[in-house]
Amino acid sequence: MRAIDLGMVFDMKAYTAQTIDLYKECAKVSSVKPALTPFVADGSLNPDEDEVTGTLAPVACKVLMKALWLARLARPDILKPIGDLASNVQKWSRNHDRQLLRLIQYLVGTCNHRLVGTVQDTADDLELVLYVDADFCGERAHTKSTSGGYLVLYGPQTWFPLA
Repeated sequence: MRAIDLGMVFDMKAYTAQTIDLYKECAKVSSVKPALTPFVADGSLNPDEDEVTGTLAPVACKVLMKALWLARLARPDILKPIGDLASNVQKWSRNHDRQLLRLIQYLVGTCNHRLVGTVQDTADDLELVLYVDADFCGERAHTKSTSGGYLVLYGPQTWFPLA
């Protein structure tokens, strides 16, 4: 058996670049600086900006759907911020514009990240392992609880992310 690089199957770097380019086109900006995290710092958003429609309201769904496809295939690290933003496309605000920018900045800074899976065991030595996490009322805006999971094919010489 040989190692399989999911980046070979799905050219994540190119798709990430396409997602960034789509954002720049929609936001009418020529460049985006990188960021280390996909989230805007707590307290940096003005609550008054939640009441003003964001300039990206007409195109936010388009950008988010492109990023969601990237997240579902190869970047689970961006699923949470995309989900948070996607739940607000009907009431998009200036603060959501800022949050989407931060997500795109994170993609700029992490465009080389990719999932790599290795399968070097026989089927008898493999098992499915599920890691789960949850929080209780962790979302400040509406006290929603969230949960998530990470499913891998695991063996003595195998680590292959599935979902």
